[in-house]
Amino acid sequence: MALPLIQFQIMNSVNSLTGYSGFQLLMGRSLRLIPPLLPIMEENQTTEEVRATELIEWLKYDVEDAKNHLLEAKCLQVFYANRDRSPEDSFKIGECVMLSTLHWRQEFTAGDPSHITKFIPCFDGPYKIINSMPEFLAYTLELLNSPNIFPTFHALQLKHFTKNNALLFPSWEHISPGPIMTSDGMEEYAFDRIIDEQCRGRGRQYLVCWVGYGPEED
Repeated sequence: MALPLIQFQIMNSVNSLTGYSGFQLLMGRSLRLIPPLLPIMEENQTTEEVRATELIEWLKYDVEDAKNHLLEAKCLQVFYANRDRSPEDSFKIGECVMLSTLHWRQEFTAGDPSHITKFIPCFDGPYKIINSMPEFLAYTLELLNSPNIFPTFHALQLKHFTKNNALLFPSWEHISPGPIMTSDGMEEYAFDRIIDEQCRGRGRQYLVCWVGYGPEED
């Protein structure tokens, strides 16, 4: 018996995100369960009118008390949710970060249940930040090899990139690939992308990023 009243209160409550109640968006106006009573002189009130007025005032008090309890419950939920939550990391434009591969692993297993992702690293990168929206904790990455992916991600999907210290961890140092020897004895290297170009005499020169080499080798 209480479900219709609960549904009415939910539809008649103002949503904090939209600023409107469900009835306001559905019907153009908010409804009232009991219409307001006109003030009646106390000497003219009957016993039924006095009881009706007391009942309405009692219902109003219960509704306001329930709203206060709901607000208190929301505040407690926010408090306990944020009590052990560390602040989100902040990043700057030009900084390199690692990107979570959670969504990629989910897509990989969704196509075929036999796919196993335990050997796929949890983070990929590094990627350079080219734009930031700190008010939304959103950052845009430079994804040159993934043009079909929307490059903006939440800070929860990113973490700071720490370059390896070759003196402390020499075995973790990335080994650059050697050249490819052609049949005529020429050395060839695979390039990742062309960074810049300029005129040189009658020809042009290109600044190239090589596969497996850092920016110091461009």
